[in-house]
Amino acid sequence: MALFTSYRCRLKHLNILLFTDGDATELQFGRDVLLPVAEEYLLEHSYQGGLTLHFFVAGEDEVADSVRDYACLEDVVPLVAILDLAEGSKFLLEDGVEVSTATVHNFVTRYTHDKLKPLPIRPGAAEATGAS
Repeated sequence: MALFTSYRCRLKHLNILLFTDGDATELQFGRDVLLPVAEEYLLEHSYQGGLTLHFFVAGEDEVADSVRDYACLEDVVPLVAILDLAEGSKFLLEDGVEVSTATVHNFVTRYTHDKLKPLPIRPGAAEATGAS
């Protein structure tokens, strides 16, 4: 958790993460999937004052493990998640959906059109604070 805290300032914006097993082939796969989506997102949203969604490919390392632990994400790969630390919410690509440029593009589009249901980053946190 301490390692995540040290990287939290870098993750303060909206982030989409594609978690992989960390080998070179999987990291390249993640890059190949996310790059076209990121480029299109940047073109479509640059008029709004710049990029608000940051795209990351994560491998098996301490930072990725800390993010997974903090956001209560399953240790499965590949896993695609949008994290909104400011709002304390996360959005997950549905189980069983093949990770591809098309499915990630659709996921981001549904997110930008408010078609995804947010989940709390830390389940139980809303109940503990009395928030609804």
